[in-house]
Amino acid sequence: MAYLKRRGKNYYVRFKHRIDGKTEEVVLSLKTRKKFIAEEHLKRLETLFELGQINPFGPDFDVQSVLQTGTSSGGPRTLRETLDLFKESKPHRKARTLQAYEDNVGYFLSFSGIEFQPLRSIKKKHVITFLMRPGVSTNTRHTNKRHMVAWWRFVMKKGWSDVNIMEDIPLPEKEENVLKKMLSKAELKKLFETFDTHHEELKKKKTYQKTQEQAWFKPMIALYYYAGLRLNDVAYNPDQAEGPAENTTGLKGKNIKGNFRFIQIEKGKRNRERLIPISEKFLRPYLVEYFEKRSKPGPGDYLFVSHKGQPIRGKHVRKTFNFYLDKAGIPKDRTIHGMRHKRVTTWLELGYSLAEAKYLAGHSSTKVTDEVYSHLAGQRMYKKMQRIEEVIDNDESADIDSEIDVFSGRVEE
Repeated sequence: MAYLKRRGKNYYVRFKHRIDGKTEEVVLSLKTRKKFIAEEHLKRLETLFELGQINPFGPDFDVQSVLQTGTSSGGPRTLRETLDLFKESKPHRKARTLQAYEDNVGYFLSFSGIEFQPLRSIKKKHVITFLMRPGVSTNTRHTNKRHMVAWWRFVMKKGWSDVNIMEDIPLPEKEENVLKKMLSKAELKKLFETFDTHHEELKKKKTYQKTQEQAWFKPMIALYYYAGLRLNDVAYNPDQAEGPAENTTGLKGKNIKGNFRFIQIEKGKRNRERLIPISEKFLRPYLVEYFEKRSKPGPGDYLFVSHKGQPIRGKHVRKTFNFYLDKAGIPKDRTIHGMRHKRVTTWLELGYSLAEAKYLAGHSSTKVTDEVYSHLAGQRMYKKMQRIEEVIDNDESADIDSEIDVFSGRVEE
């Protein structure tokens, strides 16, 4: 039998059996801190042990070699093992990302009944049947396929299959709902006014405490809106704060350059460094005001902390943001990531090149910027053109000057 053990921060597997009335035991390191990965390793090792394919009590047994290949020698024997190896090849990804691969690819394998079948068992019909199963939204189908493509690309790169079963599988056009997530400048103003009003009301109560101040809220939200940063570029995420991924979560004093005129992202998503100018008119005042209250942080200090000095976490930022959205009567569709979409779209509308927008956003290529944000900008330009035509239709005397007024008056900073 095998059991999981935890020593310090790492997980171990303990094998135990009886031979000639004597109990034999061996404890082997799984070299992972994540429980769900350790549980998957345990399940795989137990199966191999029961099948007689491994002997963990042997003097030459190498548990890491088995976990990498699926058996003591040779490649993975089942599709389940290829998925496990795929996730293990991404040790620095967030636990949430690894779980997403499990939720999508793992569910596909179990749904198709081929999880513990050899690689040759998988067919394109399995993929099509799964992706097009009834009762699933178009966006979910695209998410499923994106994770499955990444997994199968890994399988082919390893040489375990030379057939691309994910190729030429058309899906319905993805539903576009990004515009609904984008907070407008008027809504941002309303959000901050609601925050101020709420805190003025709190301060009048006898039960008011300093811990309710939330002085971090406005400067953090302003950073998301005016700098186009990702949630955990600014806020702290404990899942990203260990090992090689350190410094990829939560802004610190060392990330602010030139007296609050630049933000340096040392290692964002995909380890892309970038230097983002801070808007002198719209963003810098929020930061200066906050740090006049808090005092200037040291290079290693987190910028945004609670009253007790703990870094503000991404989950707390999102929860607080949603609270004030509701209180302000702003549609709940608006999201923090939507503010990032808003900023990059605005950059493009105001004349930034694709390469410049790509650099500021930290995208992997201009293709990402072009496909997503140019499409959004195009939609907004189309709506503006409709408004121009409405003015002309309603006023026969309208000329080109009135068209220019309508158009230019709608463009935000």
